[in-house]
Amino acid sequence: MRAIYVLVSLFLLSGCMNFNHVNIPEVQNKKPKTKPTIGIKVGDFKQYCDGKLDTRNIISNEKMGLNCLAGILTPWKDGKLIKEYQPIEKYKNVPDYTLILNGSINEDSSTTLNIVSVLTLFIIPSYTTASFDLSIVLINNETKKELKKSLKTSFTTWKDLIFLPVFPLFWIRMDNRITARSMFLYHQLKKQGAF
Repeated sequence: MRAIYVLVSLFLLSGCMNFNHVNIPEVQNKKPKTKPTIGIKVGDFKQYCDGKLDTRNIISNEKMGLNCLAGILTPWKDGKLIKEYQPIEKYKNVPDYTLILNGSINEDSSTTLNIVSVLTLFIIPSYTTASFDLSIVLINNETKKELKKSLKTSFTTWKDLIFLPVFPLFWIRMDNRITARSMFLYHQLKKQGAF
């Protein structure tokens, strides 16, 4: 039992750092005159692990899609660009827009390297590369106009004992990456006539 505590403690003491593969341009979005409500829905969304369809069902495709949508829409709400968002079925009245997420996420990593990394208490680093291939459909529920935007991003997360001192930067960089992707998407949809 004591060995388990030691391993868990060492795991918690390991550090992470992530690195973007695609630079998303920084954009400045003006606040809209009216803040719309958005009903969200996950369409054809799949998870892959090392290029193969992930059938482990650790997180369902629906739940992972909703997590991606939250990553996109939370910065919009925090930036006061929209009033609210929630799954479409939770609205009593029809929301101003419906946002449908299609696409995939692929996580590539070496299982052997991950095991060796854990066994060496993260002295030997391991990594995971997550690639997002997202397709967004935004429907104006009043005019029935559909806007579409695709977005591909990827990043690599390294786990290593040496990154422990910079662990707080991991969360800051991850949050900045998610916000940049979200704001870029909002800007692109606005250029097409949304909001």
